[in-house]
Amino acid sequence: MQSRVKVVVPVLVVLAACSSSPQPSHPPVGVGRVSPGRHGTRKLHIRPAGYGLPAPVQREVAVARGGTIYLAGGLGSSGSSVDGVFALDPASGRVRSLGSVPVAFHDAAGAFIAGRLVIFGGGPEVGTSTVQAFDPATGRASVIGRLPRALSDLSAATVGDTTYVIGGYDGVSPRPDVYSTRDGSRFARVAALPSGLRYAAIAAARGRVLVAGGISSSGPVAAVRLFDPVTQQVTHLAQLPVPLAHAAAVALGGMFYVIGGQDAAGRPLRSVFEVDPATGHVRTLAPLGLPVSDAGVATIGSTAWLIGGWRGTSTSQVLRISVGA
Repeated sequence: MQSRVKVVVPVLVVLAACSSSPQPSHPPVGVGRVSPGRHGTRKLHIRPAGYGLPAPVQREVAVARGGTIYLAGGLGSSGSSVDGVFALDPASGRVRSLGSVPVAFHDAAGAFIAGRLVIFGGGPEVGTSTVQAFDPATGRASVIGRLPRALSDLSAATVGDTTYVIGGYDGVSPRPDVYSTRDGSRFARVAALPSGLRYAAIAAARGRVLVAGGISSSGPVAAVRLFDPVTQQVTHLAQLPVPLAHAAAVALGGMFYVIGGQDAAGRPLRSVFEVDPATGHVRTLAPLGLPVSDAGVATIGSTAWLIGGWRGTSTSQVLRISVGA
């Protein structure tokens, strides 16, 4: 987490006044090359959603539930943390303001637990141990617990009724911890990565959690690791062609995709990689039309959305991701 000026008024308040905005003009987004899968020949399609966010944002929390994508916190174009919570209709692009959380933040992780959006760590300037919850039905928000330590740059994925909070930065070094929680208030350390990681790309696929890239104490890594909640073991699955961090992870059609990110020099990437969780086979797919890192990502059924992000400045871009013929 980089130090930021503490926000006084939410930067993304303009979202509440807008329902959608035209998709900004940019080069066509790449479509993944044909790749043989267990269910026949498929392509990964990454296309503009047909709309953009009304305001740019990066490093926000994005979580889908019931056909709606919930966006919270992040950094706006001014570089300040925000505290707003918004609902995005991915079909129309309409964005509604739902309220705010007690503590502005960026570089946090999020999940839905018991009907509430739960936000782990992050903070306005440095990482915190704060766990915040927001109820979309009532608009009420509160602090519901504390992580075992102050963290930013962490990730989360849910398998069944358990959310796993993985890695992060404690203000001194990247952390290797894998914590489990079912209520957002109580945490158990159930496993450890081989090394500490921050800004890793994480998604759940086939009942397991894949962890790709990230920044270790020696810099970005190319490893793809697999955490099995049943055995509580972390194993090495694959190597990406290049070390990277700040990427987005999507699990679709039984495959795991690592999209965008930053290289060791901090430059945003256009790369798209497909990883087979069963075999560890890695394929390089056609690149994005424009590079992007630090985007929010949310999945509804067989479609995912890449929301906002950074390419030298925060962006309002929304991309739609699907697998098909």
